[in-house]
Amino acid sequence: MGVTDVATANNGIEALAHLVKSTPPDVMLVDIIMPEMGGPELLRHLAERNYPGAIILVSGTHKDTIAVAESLANYRELNVLGHIVKPMTANALNGLLAKLE
Repeated sequence: MGVTDVATANNGIEALAHLVKSTPPDVMLVDIIMPEMGGPELLRHLAERNYPGAIILVSGTHKDTIAVAESLANYRELNVLGHIVKPMTANALNGLLAKLE
């Protein structure tokens, strides 16, 4: 897919800690449901920190829950490329990453 550097986080707290230590990634895949700090709270923190990259929301929850999280991110003026319903496929991810070009 052309990605050269990938970092992972088990929850929003780890994701924020990673952002403090390194250059913000071009794209973050944000799961809606995560332990300790879920996607909606992470989105709030990203907006407060003026995260400059793109976001792809990922979830296995109900489509209405995903829509609410996407609306929240858009309201906070984050660059949301879209969402992927689990299980994620390479085609779905490639389709959203193509929006960056």
